[in-house]
Amino acid sequence: MDMSAAYEKGVRENCRTAQVVFDKFHVICQANQAVDQVRRKEVRVGGPGVWEALNKSQWLWCKNPEHLTDEQKERMAQIRDKNLMTAKAYRMRLVLQDIYRSPDTPTARRRFQVWCRWVGWAARFCKFDLLASMVKVAQMVKDHLKGILAHWKWGLTNAGIQMQQPDLLGGGKNVALSGRVYVQADASYAPIQPGEFLTTSATPGYAMKVTDHVRAQGAILGKAMTGLDQGKGMVLVLVTLQ
Repeated sequence: MDMSAAYEKGVRENCRTAQVVFDKFHVICQANQAVDQVRRKEVRVGGPGVWEALNKSQWLWCKNPEHLTDEQKERMAQIRDKNLMTAKAYRMRLVLQDIYRSPDTPTARRRFQVWCRWVGWAARFCKFDLLASMVKVAQMVKDHLKGILAHWKWGLTNAGIQMQQPDLLGGGKNVALSGRVYVQADASYAPIQPGEFLTTSATPGYAMKVTDHVRAQGAILGKAMTGLDQGKGMVLVLVTLQ
């Protein structure tokens, strides 16, 4: 399950003998969001050339290296040459993700602990507290380590079911069929609150809050589980196509 206080409270009160398994995709999603927070902050406080290097690079940091295009690989190499904290945070995310390749619980435990110490150590020598968001992820891992390590015993995940059609969807776009997945959303039409339905918007590739339920019939994507007050961003959605 997700590391939501509400979920944990519900389990404690209603499923007291249940073994909690924290979803690995939720852990990595938190790290992805932390990397973007580092990027945003570094753009604001960085010196000459930082804005040019990081501008419009949000989705670059969400990809694994093997999925980068040749153009993206070239840009990534240029960014690395500048020794930016965003690139360091990205490496932290990749290492965290790689821990899930560990063969057993003891190995994973040791690697998580080393990763948390590394993040804390790096943050101590970082100007402007740029790695603060990564430190929060490290603290989250330490606070929920037992449930995170349960993944090696049970191998469970609550990720959404997806399909991929490389020939039909412009080089391999993921299409969610069910479950909980993160969706690009545009709150410029209306702020999005948890529990509200989302539908397609006039912004290509982005969802929006349903404001006219009659017109939205047949085009409802699902129900928002997280909010977005303004601008564009990622919203966790329970996919219920209707």
